[in-house]
Amino acid sequence: MLQGLINDFERTRQQRELAAIKANPRAHRNTMIWSEKGLRWRYFEAKNGRGQTVHFCWSTTRNAAGWFCTWREVHYKNGTAKRFDFRFRKSRKRCREIAEARRQKALAS
Repeated sequence: MLQGLINDFERTRQQRELAAIKANPRAHRNTMIWSEKGLRWRYFEAKNGRGQTVHFCWSTTRNAAGWFCTWREVHYKNGTAKRFDFRFRKSRKRCREIAEARRQKALAS
C-alpha cells in the first residue's frame, strides 16, 4: 500500500516535469527523464592514475527534452561507481566525439 502511494507521487512528479519540458525544452535540456525507450548508452574505457576504471559514456537515446547526454563514470576499487560531468548536446555524434576526446585526454596523461 505504501509503495503504491510512493509510485503515485513519483508518477505525478514526472507528469508535472514532462509538462514543463514540453513548454520549454531548452530550459529543461538537462533533465534525467528519458524517452519511452529509456536510457541506452555506449562508452569508451580507460584507466586513471589510481588504477580505477573510467567510462566515458554517451547516450544513444534522447532525454524527454530531445537532447543527448555525455558523462564520465568512475568505477572505484571497492565496487561502487560515480557518474559526473554531464553535458547535453542535440547531436548523438557530437556526444560520441566528446567522449572520445575525453578518453584521448585521459590516455595522454
